[in-house]
Amino acid sequence: MDTWLRTCLLLCLYGFFKELRPSEPFLTEYLLQPPMNLTNDEVNYQVYPVWTYSYLSLLVVVFLLTDLLRYKPVIVFEGIAYIATWSLLLWARGVTAMQLMEFTYGIATSTEVAYYTYIYAKVAGKFYQRVTSFTRAALLAGRFLSGVLSQVMPHISLKLHFTMSGSRDVIEFEAEGFLLW
Repeated sequence: MDTWLRTCLLLCLYGFFKELRPSEPFLTEYLLQPPMNLTNDEVNYQVYPVWTYSYLSLLVVVFLLTDLLRYKPVIVFEGIAYIATWSLLLWARGVTAMQLMEFTYGIATSTEVAYYTYIYAKVAGKFYQRVTSFTRAALLAGRFLSGVLSQVMPHISLKLHFTMSGSRDVIEFEAEGFLLW
């Protein structure tokens, strides 16, 4: 298998699995109900803004680190940050823990820039259009399947956010395994 094709395939698999987040549309509902029991004001004014500001501030740092460390360590760190995010969502309780969860989510989303640029560092220019199409299609397919699963799972009695978030942790571990392969 050609090097560019192998790199593209691995990034496509990683991108597909990292976008599978069927529990994301139900995050607010999950935070407002037991076992979390946060208030609407806590969620909207104390928890969610942490992601916005952490993403904004970390983006500058990630740009510099991506150039310094190159791409792969930053992409691996992205996977670790996603695992930390979903683990905190599953097992941590309280406003402070959810703020930490949003901070780790800010780390994960700010490091996505390394994913989008890694392919261009590893592939010859004549393949740019192809690999851009493949990686973008993989991301969109992951988002599409995530949306379908988020609508179907509650209708087949898989209402528990724990089940969907737990499957999210497994999916992220699979994505990380593809990346390290």
